Amino acid sequence: MRAFEWIKQVLVPAGGLFLGMIGFLSALPLLTRRTAEYTLLPLSVILCSTAIVITLLNKTLAIRRKPGSRLLVVGAVFAMLGFGSVACISYGTYAEISTLRDFTQAFGEIKDLERAIIGYHRTVGKWPCKNNGQPDKTYGPGTQKEIIDILTAHDPSENPDRLIFLEIHPKRLRNGEVQDPSGQAYCITLDTDFDKKCVTAGHGTIEGKEVVIWSEMSTILKSWCEDSQSGP
Repeated sequence: MRAFEWIKQVLVPAGGLFLGMIGFLSALPLLTRRTAEYTLLPLSVILCSTAIVITLLNKTLAIRRKPGSRLLVVGAVFAMLGFGSVACISYGTYAEISTLRDFTQAFGEIKDLERAIIGYHRTVGKWPCKNNGQPDKTYGPGTQKEIIDILTAHDPSENPDRLIFLEIHPKRLRNGEVQDPSGQAYCITLDTDFDKKCVTAGHGTIEGKEVVIWSEMSTILKSWCEDSQSGP
């Protein structure tokens, strides 16, 4: 019985405190590391919840003074913690796979847009927009449709032969604009003043590029190398 009293008075409260500290510390990286959020956030919630449950059970069972039932319930709580940890790891793995899938899709769509724009330029001799000969312009939410209409032969004034340079699934379009997996329109800057560089809205001047495309979903989703950027 003395061993049980030691478990009741020392080990169980210490275990609750330990789990609570782990839960708090595991949540700290979320302030600086976005990649940790899928697993650490649910895990920290489960750890903190388990700590609270253990503390409450300790107080409740101390009043009832049923040693056998206390050990059974505490064991069940730790079993719940183990199951919750497995569930969090599984959820984190699924979330990471979904993120990888979204990134792969976005990179593919950026390449498709780039190929379509370059194909139009080589065929027609100008960029698929109404801004040729003027300073570079970035097309994004609300303006990207101008480019997409030309590439998909929906603008006969800029594509009189109705050549289709881009085929895109209707589900990827919203208001005539190609959306990234997060639901935002891709941003496109064209070298409409023909000086072999793109002056973008938000990424400075990209030297040696006539077409640059990016997604606001992530800083790595862009069609050019970071080394080619100059200026703010």
